[in-house]
Amino acid sequence: MRKQLVQGKPLQELSCLVRGFAGSMKVPPSPQPRNSVSSRFLFPLARENGRYCSLRISTDLEQDQQRLDTVMDELTGWVNSSNYKVSLLGLELLGAFSERLLGRFKTYVGTVLVVLMDRMGDAKDQVREQALNLILKLMDHVAPPMFIWERLAAGFKHKNYRSREGVCLCLVATLNAYGAHSLILSKLVPHLCLLSGDSNSQVRDAAILALVEIYRHVGEKVRIDLNKRGIPAARLQTIFMKFDEVKNSDSMISSSISGE
Repeated sequence: MRKQLVQGKPLQELSCLVRGFAGSMKVPPSPQPRNSVSSRFLFPLARENGRYCSLRISTDLEQDQQRLDTVMDELTGWVNSSNYKVSLLGLELLGAFSERLLGRFKTYVGTVLVVLMDRMGDAKDQVREQALNLILKLMDHVAPPMFIWERLAAGFKHKNYRSREGVCLCLVATLNAYGAHSLILSKLVPHLCLLSGDSNSQVRDAAILALVEIYRHVGEKVRIDLNKRGIPAARLQTIFMKFDEVKNSDSMISSSISGE
């Protein structure tokens, strides 16, 4: 039977490697509820004889920077795996580490975001969704939204159209979760203006959706700004029509209305 490989190493071997760094392997007597304290840091690594072996993040690992760095390198490799199950496992484990390490995880944000941008272009919907969710989790536990976006903005130019689309959708999710005040939108709007003319229709739609969401939060200042961006008249008219639809549907954020 062929062994499953992750970056040239058998999955079982890597499981043991992470086990040695991050805690003991054990088989829970029964499934842990997702909202329990222990289940927040207990995840399946491999299925053996119909039972899951699991990993628990240890205090020792948190205090050993060199070992922690090694584990982070391994897990980002898992996320980049061509096997979507391994990729999902890596995403889940990185999420657990971000919740546990909090601000200390900031050191790894740059490296992790590079692989998350790639995974937002994955062929599997589930992988794309979990990559986006992990980015939002980093904003929750590790660093402010704009700190993340200063590094994530590179994804607007990603070669994979799904990744470009995913970054636009991630911006929409960020606005809904944290509001416009959490971001320096002047640094992001130019990217959306360019992508509104992308060669891929899904990217164009996602970019316009993000512009509409910004308008919903900020108001007429966005319309004034876009008039100065050199967007072709026909495309600009399409965007403004969508602005009007939002405004007429009474779905504007109250702060954007009061600020007009």
